[in-house]
Amino acid sequence: MTQTIVITSGKGGVGKTNISVNTAIEFAQRNYRTCLFDADLGLANVNILLGINPESTLDDYIFGDKNLDEIILQTEFGIDVIPGSSGIENMANLDQENISDLVSSLSQIKGYDYFLIDTSSGISRGVIAFCIASTETIIVITSESTSLTDAYALLKVMAINGYTGTVKILVNKSPSIPEAKETYNRFEEVVNRHLPIKIAPAGIILNDPNIEIATTKQEPVLILSPESIASQCIKALVSNLLKSGPEEQKEGDFSDFWQRYFDFSHLHLQQPYKTVTPTEHQAEPQPVSSADKIAPEMAKSASYPEPIAIDPLSKHGGIFKVTGLASPTPILSKAIELHAKGELTQERLLDIFSCDPALMTRALQIIYGTDPEVRQAKRVTTRHQLVEELGTEVLTNLLNTTTIQKGFALPSPDSAQLTISFWAQSYTCAILAENIASFIGYPFPEEAFIAGLVHNIGRLALQTAHPEVYEHFSKTFQHEETLLDMEQRLFKMTHAEIGANALREWHFDSFLVDAVRYHMEPLAKVKTAFNLVQIVFLACRLSQKNENEAETHKLGKALFELSPAQLQSLIEQAGDTTRKLAERYHIPLAKEERNKTEETQISFRKQAMEYSILQNVLPSRPSTGELPEIIHSVFQAFDILFSIKPAFCLMPDSQNSFLKAVEYPDCFGWGTLDDIHFSLTWEQSLVVKSFIAGELKTAMKGDNDAVLSLADLQLLRSLGTQGFVCVPMIAHKLNKGIIVFGIQETQLEKIHSLLIQLEQFGAQAAKNIINVKKL
Repeated sequence: MTQTIVITSGKGGVGKTNISVNTAIEFAQRNYRTCLFDADLGLANVNILLGINPESTLDDYIFGDKNLDEIILQTEFGIDVIPGSSGIENMANLDQENISDLVSSLSQIKGYDYFLIDTSSGISRGVIAFCIASTETIIVITSESTSLTDAYALLKVMAINGYTGTVKILVNKSPSIPEAKETYNRFEEVVNRHLPIKIAPAGIILNDPNIEIATTKQEPVLILSPESIASQCIKALVSNLLKSGPEEQKEGDFSDFWQRYFDFSHLHLQQPYKTVTPTEHQAEPQPVSSADKIAPEMAKSASYPEPIAIDPLSKHGGIFKVTGLASPTPILSKAIELHAKGELTQERLLDIFSCDPALMTRALQIIYGTDPEVRQAKRVTTRHQLVEELGTEVLTNLLNTTTIQKGFALPSPDSAQLTISFWAQSYTCAILAENIASFIGYPFPEEAFIAGLVHNIGRLALQTAHPEVYEHFSKTFQHEETLLDMEQRLFKMTHAEIGANALREWHFDSFLVDAVRYHMEPLAKVKTAFNLVQIVFLACRLSQKNENEAETHKLGKALFELSPAQLQSLIEQAGDTTRKLAERYHIPLAKEERNKTEETQISFRKQAMEYSILQNVLPSRPSTGELPEIIHSVFQAFDILFSIKPAFCLMPDSQNSFLKAVEYPDCFGWGTLDDIHFSLTWEQSLVVKSFIAGELKTAMKGDNDAVLSLADLQLLRSLGTQGFVCVPMIAHKLNKGIIVFGIQETQLEKIHSLLIQLEQFGAQAAKNIINVKKL
């Protein structure tokens, strides 16, 4: 009996085809007759990796005069290959009679123990059809955030379309086994929490330069370097797969697989917004965390817990991983909202980076992190240098990556509250440092702001890695001991030392490093330092509510001759600025507001996941196609995401005098859309109102007849529905047109739940159109 295994991925470039080829060869080397079906549409990667050049493909069998056995290639590696080419797409367009003939022919492929299918990447109908038909699917992922989100999107679509088979996750291109396990565990946690589908580990493929060498030589790594690390990983993968070998196959007859494939390829692909919510599908019971174990002991005694061994600067497991520093969820949520609507301007981008210590540190790390032997001496003294050094595109990508990572690895509610408390103190310190610098005439007040914002970055790294310590640190203090004493005793280093060591390792400016290192030192020592250290030292003390007021007054007097009234004015001004910013980003500062932290986290996770799916289905990148082709791709994505028809697009003419429908082959109203145009002087038209105001609007037959123009009513009759919805396509304050689609009255509730996603889709479509216009 033939066991069929589908090998796929949510994102291209993760090494899926390389794994498919070498896995097939390893099966063959273990004396299992194996066939590899190259179902990666439009790409000949299997051919390249095997060094073969097929004369015929599946197209020649379906539409030509070739027999099936004439296109099957027998290779020197012991496996047979079926080249798919564009025949994969054409298979989905066959009529029932041709499908029956093809199923019968494909079912005659006998004698194979394993039939491997290397699909395209993504969530197209063809990929999902292969996955649904198979009872075993392997999804290849890497540790990259885009790979994880795209794989999640693939699983989500599989789940809502009724997949009931086994899904195994293969982690590829991993630098180490522990990091691979961390990647899998992180992914599994999110899947278990949100999707009614179970996954299991398939294996790990470690980074190995022999893979690239083999690809260059057009030879499988298993043949060229059989003892390499990659080859050993492939062998372990096959051993794992053989645990459920052909004799245990539950798929049934091979013809059943092909019948299921064709049946599903002609069904309507369900859109991804119908998956269960976290409250509907609860995650498996989680193991007790280290915080749960340590907290009770802390509550019982004022003594310290046992010292915690840390490696602060290790690249793979140290506590100071710049990509893991926690950002307040509300700030990232606002960033998603702005980016999705095309409103993430340069100033808004700088505003977000300037109010988040974690994001600021990541940006500075890129600026300063160049090899010191080749970099020019840098000193970041203004916030606008972030744009000057990195550019808005890098900053935007950095922000998106951080947001996606946060969506996949949200901390506990208690940790999130810690992050907000940390943020409030750090931002207040930054404002105080900038104002003190201006007051005393320091030449770089914005440098003081940056130093104040990141001064406590070592503390953020520690509490991100060990929140249990900082959640309960007040219970660990004895009267004569301080926070620094506790850190020294627990970690053998203080947070100031850890932060400064990390920034020094990344070649940060020495003045900034010193401000981080000495912000907790005694006054006598700080009085002998340069101004930036003194400014951050004082701002740090003033920003801490538990500081003795008389003592802080003495510090201000000793360092800068500041009076108590002047200090109080600085404190009040910084407090007001912090509160206003918190209101703008909806950051809960009051303890009673923080009770909603868990609800906020769940909402943000959904927001991040849905936005990542939108990016995957309709990526924002320049295209070389003509406008009708771009509109066609927009509506393909619209169908996948929302499953709403009929729909078409209206765009303004070059004089911006009227809106005209854009046609593409086989679209709704193909050949008749020339008659649909709206003069922008028709102020009564709901379509025109939607375009001019840039607002989503809905019209239902009967309710709005009195306020609709005759053209609106004609449009309604043309659509053949009870109502229509107008979705503006606006990005970067440029209105590129509107998407119009028809709805029935029964769909109103669904449309209401999709308003945000529809607005985001409209903005993303506008970005694609803008990119095309720039070419």
